[in-house]
Amino acid sequence: MNGGDVLLILFELMLGNLPTVASDTMLVAGCVMIACRIEKMMRGVTAVRVFIQHAALALGMFNAFLLSFTKFSAWGTASVAAGVLIFFLFSLSRWRYAPPAGTERPRPLASKHMRHVHGGNRSEP
Repeated sequence: MNGGDVLLILFELMLGNLPTVASDTMLVAGCVMIACRIEKMMRGVTAVRVFIQHAALALGMFNAFLLSFTKFSAWGTASVAAGVLIFFLFSLSRWRYAPPAGTERPRPLASKHMRHVHGGNRSEP
């Protein structure tokens, strides 16, 4: 058996388990993205509940990644769902009465404000 045979076996193994490989790749990418967000948060400036939200989401995703290698892989979906649920539960107080600052819909724009988008005055009535 040479190196080419080993690579062929690994490739066939990956294709045979493509849904798991794709899921695990996305879970790891999500965990890395959340870790980068947490790294940018500043102690004393960022609320503790925001840290907890992101940590719960990352732990749910990482747990699903770990479960994919066991006979309990079907519980991975529940793990991710629990992380998302905790994430939303910790943000309920901010959304209770109105959307938080910066999340409101923009006001409608008149057509005169949209002139620069389509190239000038020709479309005015």
